[in-house]
Amino acid sequence: MYIGSNKRRQSAFTLIEVLVAMVIFSLVMTVSVTSYRFSLSELTKEEKNNQIKHLTTTKLINSQINSLTPFIFRTEMGEQVPFFQGNSNAFSFITDKPIQVTSPLAVATLQVVDDTVQYCEIEYGTFLLEDIDRMPKDCSSPITYLTGKDISITYFGWKDNFELSNFYSEYLNIAVKPKPLWSATFSAAKRKLMPLYVRISIAEHTDILFKIPQLTSFELGASNAFEG
Repeated sequence: MYIGSNKRRQSAFTLIEVLVAMVIFSLVMTVSVTSYRFSLSELTKEEKNNQIKHLTTTKLINSQINSLTPFIFRTEMGEQVPFFQGNSNAFSFITDKPIQVTSPLAVATLQVVDDTVQYCEIEYGTFLLEDIDRMPKDCSSPITYLTGKDISITYFGWKDNFELSNFYSEYLNIAVKPKPLWSATFSAAKRKLMPLYVRISIAEHTDILFKIPQLTSFELGASNAFEG
């Protein structure tokens, strides 16, 4: 009986094949990394542009609120009162530097819509300011001011102009003088004065606080005050 060994022919990569494979793998990796870096760069640029746009918008609207001019208008009864109307979801004021409309004056509104706060302007004179609560809140081209959860708006101010006068009166001698308080609504026309501060509260974020320019007693009664 013949006993022997059968050796199978084994195949292997040659050195040239290995080198070619390594070159192809290197080219593929180079193209992939370059594409990834380019995509990441473009994404970063877009994010930066969005951040810049958002910061510019926020700064612009902040400026609108901080520099608003207390506006005095005459009611149908002939009474001169300031305009500022606010509730827990929105507040409106007059701006003499509109950014959305071409008229010299506009009624500006910041309102909570779902999880966003939107800014919108309507040309002054298109409706009576006394009817602001009955006006539709829809805006054709709103500007998103901020986003967040559980957004609410509150107002810090005096109960009315009479209470403010009593606080500063030299002739009123009482143990506890009146003081301004926070409230969920504020009508400058009814209180005869502007709020001192407006606060926008957002869940898990720091509150945003605006200091509102005030009217003097002279401006409220003067014929040359900023009137509608």
